[in-house]
Formats: sequence, structure tokens, C-alpha cells
Amino acid sequence: MEYDGSTHPSGGCRLGSTPSTPTKRKMFYLYILKSQKNGSYYIGSCKDINKRLNLHNKSLVKSTKRYIPWTLIYSEEYNTLSEARKREIQIKSWKKRKSIENLLNH
Repeated sequence: MEYDGSTHPSGGCRLGSTPSTPTKRKMFYLYILKSQKNGSYYIGSCKDINKRLNLHNKSLVKSTKRYIPWTLIYSEEYNTLSEARKREIQIKSWKKRKSIENLLNH
């Protein structure tokens, strides 16, 4: 499993800010990639999907470098990395490719 995450996002206003100043909320992602080389799937979670996809496609992720290029085909947003990781583990536990494809088709 490869992860690119940090601490939980904070809500509300930053110290010293006014209520009218919005605080940018961090999002975390569950993502599914598909290899253009052999059609295999990779399931992961991260903080920055674009950065993570670039790492996969630059062969900087050991478990995916043999199957580049990768295309992002599915993602879900979560408030915490922990939630995204739980969903990643759930999908990985399905074992059958058909189960993942059912998720992708809905």
C-alpha cells in the first residue's frame, strides 16, 4: 500500500482570522488507477490526487512502475486520510475484479 497523507484537516477559522475569511478545507481521496499497459487496477489513498498520479506515471512508486502509464478512472473524497484508507482497505478486500468493475459502472 502506498500513501501520501498528513494530519487531519482542521475546521473553522484560523487564529487571527475573521469569520468572513474562509479556511480552505483539506480533502483526502480514495482512488483507482487503470494501467494502459495491461488493464490492471491499482487502489490507493492520498492527499493530492494529481501529485500522486504523477508519481505513479514517473515510475516513482515501486509497486506500479512496471505497468505505466496509469489513468485515474475513479475517486472518492473524504474529510480525513483515515476514512480514505478504510475505504481503500474495504475495496482491496473484495478480491474479485468484477466487484471493482461494478463500483466503477455505478
